[in-house]
Amino acid sequence: MATQEPTRVQPYEKVVDFLINEIETSKTLPWEHPWINKDCSRPINFRGSPYRGVNLMNLWFIQSIRGYKQNVWLTFNQCRELKGTVKKGEHGVPVVFWKILVKKGTKMVEKDEDEDGDETKIPFMRAYTVFNIEQCDLPAEVLKKYTIEEKEFVPIEEAARIIRDMKNKPQIFEDQISQAYYKRSDDSVHVPAGKYFKNAAFYYSTMFHELIHSTGHDTRLNRDSIAMVDGLDQVTYSEEELVAEFGSVFLCSLARIEKEPTKDHVAYLQNWLTYIKDHKKALIFAAQRAQKAVDYIVPPVQ
Repeated sequence: MATQEPTRVQPYEKVVDFLINEIETSKTLPWEHPWINKDCSRPINFRGSPYRGVNLMNLWFIQSIRGYKQNVWLTFNQCRELKGTVKKGEHGVPVVFWKILVKKGTKMVEKDEDEDGDETKIPFMRAYTVFNIEQCDLPAEVLKKYTIEEKEFVPIEEAARIIRDMKNKPQIFEDQISQAYYKRSDDSVHVPAGKYFKNAAFYYSTMFHELIHSTGHDTRLNRDSIAMVDGLDQVTYSEEELVAEFGSVFLCSLARIEKEPTKDHVAYLQNWLTYIKDHKKALIFAAQRAQKAVDYIVPPVQ
């Protein structure tokens, strides 16, 4: 009986298995957003409670398309309670809440959350109109409560030069507060301004991540992963994210940015660990594509 030859381990598998082990055994805390106000994009009411369900989706969408930097919403009456007014000509956004009605005698009344009883309960949906606080004129002491934290931003010259000298670069907008993304449809990068990041290194590593995405545009490297990512294919999305994160690490190295963000990069890769394990070659290919993207942004010296 012939003995079965052991399965040969491919060279790339050795590299990937090493990286997987490093990612799994890293003592890095769970990945955090690099900006200061990591939760300030999620819509909340003026008391600080987050919206949920369809209200969350609706208000998040409106915040984005109207460009509100604040995520706080309140009703007309709540605005008046705070000694403020809704600005003339502003249009509110509908939200809905479920209430519970109970029968007491011959009347139907709203049930108190702390109230017990065997009354007949009837769920009742009630609609309200809310306004973003940017649509309101509010007293200074009220607005101070919702002030977005900022830090002094000190540019890192080498990193700034990399961005400044990139040929055929996309439009860059510092128009966000707590998210960063590349928009392929109009070839634009959107990030928070440097003053909203924990430090300058985080700002540049985030900017580099989005610029690497932009190299996939058909006017640059025409990378298939960025061309297909809009279709929400999870495999393609994972591959493109690996390319962008590797590229960000490479550019940080070129810019001689201190290694503080490196732990953050490792933690970020932890989110993709399952995909990496199932597609070991993808990590090698992602690194190759990332290097090609970096060479586009910073052409090698001949």
